[in-house]
Amino acid sequence: MPCELCTDPDGVGCFPLYGLGPHSHPTPTSTVLEEQTAYPGFTPNPDEPGMGWHWCPRCGDGHPSLSEADLLGIQMRALDAFGTGSAEGELWDQLLAAETARTIQMVARGGA
Repeated sequence: MPCELCTDPDGVGCFPLYGLGPHSHPTPTSTVLEEQTAYPGFTPNPDEPGMGWHWCPRCGDGHPSLSEADLLGIQMRALDAFGTGSAEGELWDQLLAAETARTIQMVARGGA
């Protein structure tokens, strides 16, 4: 379930996107790939150097190894930690991003 950060104005999730990894253009005719593992929201493709999947670093939507159940669990655990009130604001963003990172690490280790 996409969050408001990764939902377009028509209500459709924007992720996953596949393409060139994080990069810069020091001159108009050059492209320099950045250290791709340092960027939350990007998973490199080991079979195609420089390419990979972009996903929402806030809620995990579009991450190549997360199932729908994983994504729902992220939001439910973040809501439990948030408590009562409106699920928005800086604290909500921090809880959601932290739970997303924790779930991605668990899935990578083979547990859910």
